[in-house]
Amino acid sequence: MPPEIGQLTSLEILDIRRNKLADLPDELSQLTSLRELDYSENNLTSLPGVVSKLTSLQKLWLSYNNLTSLPAEIGQLTSLENLGVGANKLSSLPKEIGQLDSLLSLYLSDNKLVDLPPEIGQLNSLHELIISYNKLGTLPPEIGQLNSLHKLTINYNSLTTLPPEIGQLSSLSSLFLEGNVIVKLPKEIGQLNSLQWLTLSNNKLNGFPMGTVKLPPLIVLELDHNNLMSLPAEIGQFTSLQKLKLDNNSLTNLPMEMGKLTNLQELSLKNNRLSRFPVEISQLPSLYYLYLENNKIKALPEWITMMNMEIFWAEGNFFGGGMNLYGNPLEEPPVSVVKRGKDAIKDYFDNR
Repeated sequence: MPPEIGQLTSLEILDIRRNKLADLPDELSQLTSLRELDYSENNLTSLPGVVSKLTSLQKLWLSYNNLTSLPAEIGQLTSLENLGVGANKLSSLPKEIGQLDSLLSLYLSDNKLVDLPPEIGQLNSLHELIISYNKLGTLPPEIGQLNSLHKLTINYNSLTTLPPEIGQLSSLSSLFLEGNVIVKLPKEIGQLNSLQWLTLSNNKLNGFPMGTVKLPPLIVLELDHNNLMSLPAEIGQFTSLQKLKLDNNSLTNLPMEMGKLTNLQELSLKNNRLSRFPVEISQLPSLYYLYLENNKIKALPEWITMMNMEIFWAEGNFFGGGMNLYGNPLEEPPVSVVKRGKDAIKDYFDNR
């Protein structure tokens, strides 16, 4: 980068992504009007203290570099609202990160973080924290101090549990915990009255969470890849639920209380052990997507053609509303009929 860059004192946005730059020139400190700096996809191994001079900076993007640490001076960027340092080699964060009073979003995915500093709890304005694909084994109790947090994404780390303080996140609407080693949830998760979306896919849950925990009134609940063998009757309490994902478990049946989910629009039960078509599904008036691929269903009920959705036999993703029965060992009616859709199934039953 030429030293003349320092003469652009009125510059507000500087985008120099996808180059092979290995440092930030000292002259950058003269850009006191700079509001946004995008230095992603370069070759930075360290962030020089010169960045602390950019006191007007609101957005700083440093993803896809080779940063192993952030300097303490990062805390001087008190106007910063968005900080992206994903896809680097960070193993820790400086405690000064807690000085970023204006920070709204913090992106830390795909690093080597093993913990978060307690000072993370000082980010009172933070709305979104994304720390997927790291090596976190625990969260600090101070995480519960993030009163403005709306979205917390910690997919694919090494969490075995959550701190009780998680229940203090009164503004949290989305909590994504896919790909950890969580066995059970703390009872305090039931205090998250604003929570609408909870993803616990690909963990090690030894039972449905409601067995020991009262969950908040969710809209989306994802529990696939957990080896669940059954669902409790309490599932019927989720009357606001719109999407329920239970793929890749060991379910052999559904409780009759499933019929109480009158707002459910999408139900995914792929790769389970259901041997009959769940009659409970007929009671779901809002259901628009139903995924039943690769179960053990041999016979369909005659009333299936009365449901307000098309019937498909489709390998892979299919679009539009309807139910997909691909991969079931159907005999009544045979697969050759089901492949032709609802009208063919109706004719089959009418002419038996």
